[in-house]
Amino acid sequence: MAGRIQYRFNDQACETVILDDAETIANQCSPGDAAVVPSADGWWICFVGAHGDVSCWEGTLDSAEEAVEIINAA
Repeated sequence: MAGRIQYRFNDQACETVILDDAETIANQCSPGDAAVVPSADGWWICFVGAHGDVSCWEGTLDSAEEAVEIINAA
């Protein structure tokens, strides 16, 4: 089950969603959310745009916790 951390961005309720291997951005995230996505290489940080478009940072991180810290600092 996806882990969720709620926050506000530009006066909009958003979430950081930490996915597990069986989950996808499409079925767990909404516009404005940040997703922490597992892969064989590490953890990706992806953002869901207003129209459902997804953009991901280049490169992976060592842990989900590191990804969440970076999102919180942004």
